Amino acid sequence: YIKIPYLNGGLFRENVNREIEYNIENNEILEEIINFLEEYDFTVSEKENNNKKEINPDILGYIYENTVNKLTSGGKKELGAYYTPDYITMYIVEKTLEQYILKKFNTILKNYGLNEELKKIDDINKFIIPKDALENLLDEINSLKILDPAVGSGHFLISALKYLSNIKLRIYKYLDLEINLFKIKMEIIINNLYGVDIDGTAIELAKLRLWLSLIEEVEKKEDIDILPNIEYNIVQGNSLIGYIDINTIKTIFTSDYEEINNKLENLKQKIKNYKTNSNINESERLKKEIEKELNEIKNKINESFKTKYNIDCLDANTEIMFHWPIEFYEIFLKSNDNGFDIIISNPPYGNLLTPTEKKIIDYSDNKNEIADVFLNRCIKLNKNGGYLSFIMTFAITFSKDFSKTRLNLKNKYEKTEIYTFDRDKCYIFNDMSQSVSIIVAINKNENNNGNIFTSRFLRSLPEDLKKINIQLSNDWLLTENGFSSNFKQKHRLPKIGEEIILKILSKLKNYNLKLKDIIVENNNGNLLWIRISGNYWYNAWDWKPYESSKIKNIKIKKEIEDFFLVVVNSNLFYLFMRVYGDGRDMNFDILEQFPIPDVNVIENYKDMLLKAKNELMECLKNNFDKERNRFISNKCKPKIDNCDIVLKNIYNLTEEELDYIINYDSEIRSSNIKNIEESN
Repeated sequence: YIKIPYLNGGLFRENVNREIEYNIENNEILEEIINFLEEYDFTVSEKENNNKKEINPDILGYIYENTVNKLTSGGKKELGAYYTPDYITMYIVEKTLEQYILKKFNTILKNYGLNEELKKIDDINKFIIPKDALENLLDEINSLKILDPAVGSGHFLISALKYLSNIKLRIYKYLDLEINLFKIKMEIIINNLYGVDIDGTAIELAKLRLWLSLIEEVEKKEDIDILPNIEYNIVQGNSLIGYIDINTIKTIFTSDYEEINNKLENLKQKIKNYKTNSNINESERLKKEIEKELNEIKNKINESFKTKYNIDCLDANTEIMFHWPIEFYEIFLKSNDNGFDIIISNPPYGNLLTPTEKKIIDYSDNKNEIADVFLNRCIKLNKNGGYLSFIMTFAITFSKDFSKTRLNLKNKYEKTEIYTFDRDKCYIFNDMSQSVSIIVAINKNENNNGNIFTSRFLRSLPEDLKKINIQLSNDWLLTENGFSSNFKQKHRLPKIGEEIILKILSKLKNYNLKLKDIIVENNNGNLLWIRISGNYWYNAWDWKPYESSKIKNIKIKKEIEDFFLVVVNSNLFYLFMRVYGDGRDMNFDILEQFPIPDVNVIENYKDMLLKAKNELMECLKNNFDKERNRFISNKCKPKIDNCDIVLKNIYNLTEEELDYIINYDSEIRSSNIKNIEESN
């Protein structure tokens, strides 16, 4: 091996327990695998190519995310890990980093008398910018701290590396500096990028992908440089368990803190030297010293943490607790007013926390959804002026259990943008049917009274994600008392997006009565039936359609029965459910809060309502699939549209609003659609 250059001592270090003992006994299988792999050309570049027989390091992340779930708990998806497509990670990274860097750059430019703000990074070429200003921007970029707290195989960090290296390359060209992409990328990896993951294999893959991204910049193998030691940037640990601020540690170790602090200061310098050390013997010596000293501090703090939370026995998750001011001392330093400038992540989803974790976690009310716990944790880790972007479960919009989290975002950030994608025709993850939201939280400030903007509940992915419309949603929360702007109440956040939806909601807001006011408990009401799940259609009938746990009866005031049936089957009601609901269930609290006019107003349209109701009921009866217990509702779409024509008059809707309502989600709600899977 004497001709193989020394790249980094950690490349082939045993990292997984008993890794050296692993052996493949069946040589025939091994030969098949090798022959299969030799059909492909492997490249270190992450860049896209059209050669189907060429594989880049991106495949490592894809394989990891698809394998790790099946390796845990007998194939159950216990880790909740899913591979985020490259265009999504780049969209989130660009949306977050560009806004953050532009804000910093515009502040710098004002100091140099340039008052016209840059709207995007590309505008850097449209102005005569003082070189000092660009050098200041480089300093800002070099001090930028970016975290992925659920780093997985490192996809978000790779995207951040690509984006930052492109920005620095542009600035270097502008300043006429010598360009060495290897060194530019290495500076970013060492100075800017941090990741934590509970899974050790993920950490090794994330480091490997970052190293490979460096190697791709080497044109000739004799020019290859030493790869940096990054195990103190990309670290295994439980992001959710451990101390998060330095003051807590100061309070616990009042007498010993000065000694701990001195050791950490010393370790900070050793780690800095270790990251770029090119001598194998010196590097290994430094690593042993750092591990020994760091473990002594961590063991002491671990014991205090266990005592604080009265934990006798740690489980596999909590025994790798992660104390942020210790692990990333150079970021948190000696003050609570520190943290990460940018936090980007795709955390796991679901009820994945262990009982011990749930006992310890005291910063989130919704411990049955790990994504919510990650979000609340990272709000604390984000420094003042910082930005945060997550792709996570869409429950962030509609679930009342997330009400305090939305209040937290509103109170802590100047602006929060939420983009929500339905799972049916908006697959973000190829191997998972999961509706998701992308959250971009801008400019953290503890004293904010910020604004939350939302997109509509998108049924299909637009060609350009940057052109998705968002609207201010603060005043349109849905509570048990109707529309509200009080985030302290349990509420549902609307998914608005289009300005015309605001106009429609404004029309509905004019009416004080709600559907709950015409639902009765006694024998005075007429018995109707509703389906408590929906998806493409929501239905109500004046007869029991079929036996199912999803079919429930409801009693409605006699004089309002026709109106109720017209409303619940209408496109207007469907839109209302999409704005506030989960896109699947007939959430009864949303139905109850649907605004209605006074009975005397409805009485004026009783003949039109009766006709629209009768025609729709007849159409549904004639389009029932008995074998599959479902209605072919798209064949009745013209009759449903007639219901909205009647409601247009009742709710004083304009022709434009009526047209929008009738054609809302037309890609799946149209009489012209064939072979569509009906949910009813």
